[in-house]
Amino acid sequence: MCKIRILLAEDNPDHRQLLLEGLSRTAGDLDIHAVTTADEVFSSLQLDAFDCVVLDFKLPPFDAPEIFRRAHGNLGNTPVVVISSSDDQQIVIESLRLGVADFVPKDQAILGTPLLERIRAAIDRSNLLQEGKRKQHRRIEHLRQVANEDPLTGLCNRRAAARALRSERCRADRRVTTSCVALDLDHFKIVNDTHGHAAGDRVLAAVADVLRRNIAPSDTAVRWGGEEFLAILSSTPPARAWGWAERVRRQIAALEIPANDQVLRITASFGIATVPSKQLGEETVRSADAGLYLAKELGRNRVCTSIMADAYHAARRLHDSTRLTWAERSETLRAMCNWLGVTQAEHTGSHSRLVRDLAIRIGRAMQLSGHSLNLLQFAAMLHDIGKVAVAEEVLAKPAALTAEERAFVDEHARFGGELCRAMGMPQEICDSVSAHHERFDRRKAPGSWAGIIAVADAFVSMTSARSYSAPRSPEKALQELRRESGHQFDPDVVRAFESLASSDEACPLAA
Repeated sequence: MCKIRILLAEDNPDHRQLLLEGLSRTAGDLDIHAVTTADEVFSSLQLDAFDCVVLDFKLPPFDAPEIFRRAHGNLGNTPVVVISSSDDQQIVIESLRLGVADFVPKDQAILGTPLLERIRAAIDRSNLLQEGKRKQHRRIEHLRQVANEDPLTGLCNRRAAARALRSERCRADRRVTTSCVALDLDHFKIVNDTHGHAAGDRVLAAVADVLRRNIAPSDTAVRWGGEEFLAILSSTPPARAWGWAERVRRQIAALEIPANDQVLRITASFGIATVPSKQLGEETVRSADAGLYLAKELGRNRVCTSIMADAYHAARRLHDSTRLTWAERSETLRAMCNWLGVTQAEHTGSHSRLVRDLAIRIGRAMQLSGHSLNLLQFAAMLHDIGKVAVAEEVLAKPAALTAEERAFVDEHARFGGELCRAMGMPQEICDSVSAHHERFDRRKAPGSWAGIIAVADAFVSMTSARSYSAPRSPEKALQELRRESGHQFDPDVVRAFESLASSDEACPLAA
């Protein structure tokens, strides 16, 4: 059985001895630490924990009320019983008014039994009070959890998300960005209509589990409403948010959810918006929704960003301007993308012009028709147009890209083809732009000019200065094309390029 630990503060040695003897005679389960000065009281409370403090009203240089006030921070929930040999009622009133647990006249305290009974009663009251506070705290926490938690999925609800979007913790570091990822389950109504709402609830709970497994302690996962979810990823740049969304998208697509005698599979569409952390707010969610709606429009089960949505809708507006030629449309699109950084502008501008010029020369060497050459030049000029949606800091990174960053950059080819389609470009141009980064030995859509653009793009890139590498010589770049002929590059295109390289006129190695 644990002993009751008592701090006894009494400066009179005779009284102190009588108190010790009275308490010891009354009970054997006491551990009494006796002190004689106020400073010893303060020091003892700082160094140790006690179940009760028995304090003489007069303890030079202070009285009990002053000691109580000064020691309050170290007392915590420890009850204090004041004793005094004075019969002045003002002493009793002053002591109790301060919040001490009890007052015992010293002549009664010396007997032992009355003091011990009051000590035990004070400890019991303190314990009951603390238990009541703990219960109240648990009730408050439960109510707070109910108010902030979605009951089906256990994720934060929209009310909690609104606070997270205004959180000073997210906004505190002005050097970083925060990403919002909105996701919506594809064709979820069919699940409810076909398999019932119980199956739909299991789907929602399974998706919530995926989010929980992928969310960091500093991030927030939210059931935004219905089949919509939101993730607030603190200190997360665009490429990392893209990688996170792609990972979650694949995990959701791999779910197998039982429904009666069947197994349900579900997919989700994602939208991302990334802003400086100090700008995080409801507008960020609306921007993420714009990316989500684009993902739905482009076929679902994919990830799009708010920047992609801006570029795509600009391209659609160009498509509606039927008086514009293809060249005017592409030039207007680039002019409208005024958010481009230096590297983005270089990739979609001067680099693309070099690729276009070289692709035309390769096309002539392959004896393409005039019509095909005309289409090829537009496809080559637009081959990197999808990079308007790739973050400048990723394109200009002076080191090797991470796997997430590489996947983010690689998406530009597919999206570039979709931008061309939105502008009303012929299908051959759209296919060529979409496939220009596909390896020859894995290409799914032969017959486009993607192979020509791939060789021209690779040669120009290898012989140009990049933030992450020095330029190669034309001879070494040609050696790389030969080494990958039949693998990464179309061998017919490589042979045509070699014929130009070996000719006397306008050698493309000087491009």
